[in-house]
Order: sequence, then C-alpha cells, then structure tokens
Amino acid sequence: MSGENSTNASAIFLEHRDVLKGVAMRLCANAADANDLVQDTFERALRVPSSELPDNLRAWLITVMHNLFFDQLRHQTRGPRLVPMEDETDIPEPEPEVEPAWAAISPAQLEAALAQLDDRYREVYEMHCLSGASYDEIARSLNITKTTVGTRLARAREKIRELLRAQLPDSTHSNQGYDHAV
Repeated sequence: MSGENSTNASAIFLEHRDVLKGVAMRLCANAADANDLVQDTFERALRVPSSELPDNLRAWLITVMHNLFFDQLRHQTRGPRLVPMEDETDIPEPEPEVEPAWAAISPAQLEAALAQLDDRYREVYEMHCLSGASYDEIARSLNITKTTVGTRLARAREKIRELLRAQLPDSTHSNQGYDHAV
C-alpha cells in the first residue's frame, strides 16, 4: 500500500477493521493483544506496494494476521526468561523450557491438514477462521442452520487437531496453547 495516499489506507482499514478485530479476539487472550495484532497486521500491509496486493484483500489480511500471530507465539516461547535480581542467593535455577506442541506445526502442515478435511467442514472453517465470517453469514451463504455451522466448525477443529497431533515429532508434548491456536 506504500505510495497510496492515506485516504485509501484509511478506507481499507475501516472496511476490514471489524473482521480483523474479531479474528484477533479469537486468537489472542485479551483485547489489548488483539488490538496490537490488528495494528501489526495493517502495519505489515502498508509495507506492500499496491500493485502487489491480492484481489481478495480481506482473506490476505487475515492470512497476514495468522502468520504474525504464530510468529509472535514462536518468539515468545523462544525468548529469554527474565528473573528479577533482588538477592543473588535467591536466584532460582532455570527450569527447562517445554516447547508447546503448536510451536512445532508449520503453516504448510496446517494447510495440508485443511486439505484433508471433508469439503463441508473445510468450507465452514475457512469462512469463519480465515475469512472472519460470522455464523449467521456462513449459515445464509451455505443455506444451513447456525447450529450446523457450529457443529461443522467444531468437527473441523477437532479433525485438524487430530491430523496435526499425528505430525508432531513426539506425541507426549504438552497441549498448552495448542487448542487455542487452531
């Protein structure tokens, strides 16, 4: 979006802000983190020349957001632990860090798992989690009930978890944060 005037960037922001905020709220633990993720997503988007922007800007922005979220999670788990230094004799021995299971999952593995889903589950999952569509929007679009949307989404998530767990190098890894990431 670089090179475009601020009016175009503002219009794009206003058009996609609510959808991105909804996706960010599902990914993050709190509103402040969600707002930061939305801001980081738009900041990243502003660095891309307008000639390179895809036709489906909303889906692309959501993909950028997911990638930023997973990058931030990986960075947090690999960052150093800071211990306040009050008294040198009270310094605890560092605990070995257990990397959460989701940190071993690559975007390619997630895409492969999505490709293995039954079409009706994948369609609902992509519409809700990647495009930010509400249950009502999905129900209207697919001519199904909201309850069916919820059921298909739950089944899609469970199948994705099952497929991704099978790809983990060690199935005894902690599931901490794993369910939240899918």
